[in-house]
Amino acid sequence: MVFAADIPEEEIFDRVQPLLAYGEMYRNAVLAGRELSDLAMQDGLTGLPDRPPFLARSRPVFRDGTPHRAAPLLHRNGYR
Repeated sequence: MVFAADIPEEEIFDRVQPLLAYGEMYRNAVLAGRELSDLAMQDGLTGLPDRPPFLARSRPVFRDGTPHRAAPLLHRNGYR
């Protein structure tokens, strides 16, 4: 944003204020989205990780499609 040198400081602040408010709203929306994402990963009753999203995120795969060598450790006792 460019201003003329002779604009009073108060007018500059008045023009910039909506941009600052927008930035704060955007920051709050991003933080709320992160919180919702975290809550979606937990069981609401127990607070433990929810199984399907946990398994989806815990299966690292290389670009060629081969599973990561640690992936079998996540599937003990037949939990696949």
